Amino acid sequence: MRELFPGYFTPTEQEFAELWGEATFAFDANVLLGLYRLTTESRQVFFDALQRLGDRIFLPNQAAQEYLRNRLEAISARLRSHEGIKADAVKFVQSLEARIQEHSLPKSKEIVEAAKQTAKKITEIVDAALKREPDFLRSDDLLHKLTSIFDGKTGQPYETSQLDDLCKKAAERYSRKIPPGYKDDSKGEPDKFGDAIIWFQLLEFANSSKKPLIFITSDAKEDWWLQHKGDTVGPRPELAQEMKQAAGVRFYMYTTPRFLEFAQQVFSLKPEPTKKATSEIKEIEKQDRQAAAQGITYAWTGEAVRFNSPQWYSGPLAYGRGVGWQPEANTFVNYPAFSTVSPEEEAAKNKYLQLLPINGQVFNSSAGEWKCEIASAPSPGATDRACYQLKFEAADRIRKPKHLALWVSVAGLHHDPEWRYKKAIFRIVSDWLGSGQSTGEVTYFA
Repeated sequence: MRELFPGYFTPTEQEFAELWGEATFAFDANVLLGLYRLTTESRQVFFDALQRLGDRIFLPNQAAQEYLRNRLEAISARLRSHEGIKADAVKFVQSLEARIQEHSLPKSKEIVEAAKQTAKKITEIVDAALKREPDFLRSDDLLHKLTSIFDGKTGQPYETSQLDDLCKKAAERYSRKIPPGYKDDSKGEPDKFGDAIIWFQLLEFANSSKKPLIFITSDAKEDWWLQHKGDTVGPRPELAQEMKQAAGVRFYMYTTPRFLEFAQQVFSLKPEPTKKATSEIKEIEKQDRQAAAQGITYAWTGEAVRFNSPQWYSGPLAYGRGVGWQPEANTFVNYPAFSTVSPEEEAAKNKYLQLLPINGQVFNSSAGEWKCEIASAPSPGATDRACYQLKFEAADRIRKPKHLALWVSVAGLHHDPEWRYKKAIFRIVSDWLGSGQSTGEVTYFA
């Protein structure tokens, strides 16, 4: 039975030893992009492990493409995290000043001055840290290092006709919930097929090399991992079964921290740096899991933004009397209640509601909790520049509602497989809510 169904059995200690001694280690794009989020010391631990593997490494062509396509955004996100810390320090001072003005607290000047000095100190610390940070936008040494390591070990691209056929094959697999990749079925094409294409390339590589294969990924979704009652048991058995049938070799998977933990044991890597690196990566993965579970949380700002499950309209859309942005007048105007819209308009409106899942979400900003309501979604004939007219109700029901005209890119929302663009939008909205403005207009394009 074990020979027929290897995916359902955890490898024995001897089998693990054979895997680590013979297997080729393949890497997902998210593993390489994750390196930009680590400290220099932790990145070095990863490279030490790669060095010990020697030629037994492989980068699927699809993973290489995704890494190169998303590299600049990964770099920018790290830079924004520093700027976000400084911005939060300033908003903290503004929030204290506003609260003191509302309640006329004693020793208000001393409180504000202490906050300003703290904000100044935080800014100085962040600026000093930035000076020690590698400037990846100007000179990406990490890119050069990865290019050197995977030179000659990166898969070849598909011809256009072959890629089209594989996308059709992936679509059929998704409809039958065959792993991996079907959890991305709601994304736009061709991005939704990225995981499936990587899998096809892993199968082809293993079939040609006839060597066992170990795949390292930061993807935690159920279409890669077998999950039971909230716990991850191991790789999906179907993957090992398919690899055995297609290539005749054993297949296994690790997350990045588990890969480093085993690499430390097998290759005798330095314990303390490896432990620090695995802890660092585990914390990042924990934040990412929480973000996925809640809708999205912007971890790099230090400011909590809570996003509940999307609340879609189940019946015909009938936007009630509200406030909307009128660009021609450069102001907000009151709109009368709409009657029930046509099926075509309803479908178009729902499309925009699903593109940006912000309706009904609760933001925890420096100015308190605010619940978002889409007062008006973009019109069905909107171009790539689309305007969402948002209304925010304060949780305490005392303060007056806030109104925001949010201009975004429809293409940016469509082609956002890792929610980077949406996360940036959520962060900007939260920043605006903490600014103290009651009405405003924000534009953000990917």
